[in-house]
Amino acid sequence: MPGSDPVTQRAAAAVQEYIVKSKHWEKNRFEVPFNRKEGTALVFWVLYADDDASTAPGGGESLVVYFDPVSNRVVKELGFQ
Repeated sequence: MPGSDPVTQRAAAAVQEYIVKSKHWEKNRFEVPFNRKEGTALVFWVLYADDDASTAPGGGESLVVYFDPVSNRVVKELGFQ
């Protein structure tokens, strides 16, 4: 199952902590599913719970995060369109 290996699990936990610190979101307000590997980066979707209830089109607060498992840090974040 993709994303279930220990490296990806540690990366997901690091992304979760990054979002808590940088966005000040509570851990129970978002999910961090693994999306894909792109080059050496692990790509995660950060799905904010309130975006599901939004009536306006667009990505809301949710975003895409690129994580470098070598440096153990988020290297890029992009908002959904």
